[in-house]
Amino acid sequence: MSDNWSKKLGAIIKEYREANNLPLRKIAANLDLDQSTLSKIEKGDRKGNIEMIPTVANLFNLDYEGLQVDILSDKLIEENQEYPLFKEALEEALNKLNRK
Repeated sequence: MSDNWSKKLGAIIKEYREANNLPLRKIAANLDLDQSTLSKIEKGDRKGNIEMIPTVANLFNLDYEGLQVDILSDKLIEENQEYPLFKEALEEALNKLNRK
């Protein structure tokens, strides 16, 4: 299984951290990670997690909703695209959510 969504999140963190001249240790502390873990996430050697998105958005003044939708949609596709009825299941899930 690919983790491109996680690599994308790591690349976003690295891009904005470097653009803002922020040290790895500062961002790692905000994410409650050690520096080596964050470094591995930025390089794509370790998987990030969806729970990091609010903090990342806040740290770099990014659109939280847009970032979450972008990363989460990539994650959903990567983890489920091999199922032949994935699109239909996703549509049914949306219908169920709308009925609540």
